This record gives sequence, C-alpha cells and structure tokens, in this order.
Amino acid sequence: MTTSKVLALLFAIGAMSLSIVSLRGPYSEPPPDQFVVDYVPPQSADRAALQLSLFEHVLKKQMPGATRKRGVCFVALGITSDWDACETNWTEPPAAFVNRFRNPWYKVKPVSEARLPRFGEFDGPNRLRGVEDRKTGQHGYLFYVRIIEWMDDKTVRINFGMYGGPLAGGGSSGVVYHFNGSTWVELDEGQGWIS
Repeated sequence: MTTSKVLALLFAIGAMSLSIVSLRGPYSEPPPDQFVVDYVPPQSADRAALQLSLFEHVLKKQMPGATRKRGVCFVALGITSDWDACETNWTEPPAAFVNRFRNPWYKVKPVSEARLPRFGEFDGPNRLRGVEDRKTGQHGYLFYVRIIEWMDDKTVRINFGMYGGPLAGGGSSGVVYHFNGSTWVELDEGQGWIS
C-alpha cells in the first residue's frame, strides 16, 4: 500500500470518528441529582449502625493515599453498577455521615457535589476529563463501598473502589469483612483491579 493510500485511509477514519462524536450534540450540564439516589438504611437499627461503621472503616482506609495530589474526596455508599461510572446511580450518604471524615488534609463531600465526566469528554487536547467539584472545579476522587451480601449478622462481602475519571480508578471486588465486636477485620482481600 502506498503512503498516499495509507494517509487517505487514516484521514477517512479520522473524519468518521469526528462525525460520530458530533452526533452526541453539545454538552449540557446534568442536574446534580441525575446520577444520585438516596441512601436507604436497613430496617434494623443495629444493622444500620454496623453498616455505617463498615462504610466509614473501608472509606478511611482508601482515602489518604489517593488524595496526595487531589484535595477533595466524594463519598458514595453504594453504586448500581461497578463498571460504568459515568452512567450509573451513586448512593448519597446521610449528611451526618460525611462529618465523620473531617480532617486537615483533604475535604470530604457527598457524591451529589461531584461533577462526573461524560463518556468521551476531554479536559484539554489529550486528557480525558475527570471527577470535579461542582462549585470549585477542583479535581477529586469519588470513593464508594457497595455491599454485595451479608453472610451472617457480622460478616459482609463488599466491593469498593475509587473513581477519578476514565482510566483513573481502582478497587477490590468480593472483599469479606467481619466485625469482631470492636472493629472490622478483613477475612478475604477479594480481587483487586485498576484502570
């Protein structure tokens, strides 16, 4: 194949890609609650308290290392899908829950205050757009915990992770925790993943 044919082929592919992107239309900011659902605690008050203590334990373990470069963390207490962060429903934590994370190193906010990137949205010519604070525009990470199943009254299987935008995330699936009466102990580390 000659150089001119290769260039013509590449030009045609590029033109088709641009036409596909333009079909999406102009960007419009989604409403703050478009991808957020309310947290519904378990009916049992004991289970509800235990569940919130699990969320706090797991989230506090994740945040410090990931926030060295970005000073804002968004928190979700569930997610409807572990694989499509742009088009899923994140579970808003109770207002009082976010206060458990007050510290001098980074800000913690509920997921409803995050601006999630749309699929294929760029922040400059060569960088995909990431999670941002809706008010300040500051980059951040969204941390979540999702309960898969309660195995007994004090043992639970979860998925957890962080999402900073396309190709900026990681976490673990199938992690098993047990509450020993005073703290949460990890029994099975599950399967880690990174993107």
